Amino acid sequence: MNLYNHPALQFLSDRIRREVIRNLDINDAAHRQDHILEVVNLALELIGRTSLSPSEQACLLAAAFMHDIGCNRDRDTHHILGAFMAARLLGGEDSPFNESEV
Repeated sequence: MNLYNHPALQFLSDRIRREVIRNLDINDAAHRQDHILEVVNLALELIGRTSLSPSEQACLLAAAFMHDIGCNRDRDTHHILGAFMAARLLGGEDSPFNESEV
């Protein structure tokens, strides 16, 4: 399955999906789209086993999708860099999240 067209990620704008995938495609081989697809599918499995609200489900899916976007900049601090990158991407007008969710 193509990560960009994954049905569970269609709530994110084209811009957000394109930018995340652009970053993933320049990651090391272990942190590219195949890995993210596995994590997104695990998030979907978790959603199926819990009673998360729709907004919590969206947050979980976005986190699964974006969790390694900073790997191409610095592997040791990618979690910090990625948090800033995710906040920038999700802070735009086309974001499905409000400020507190971001």
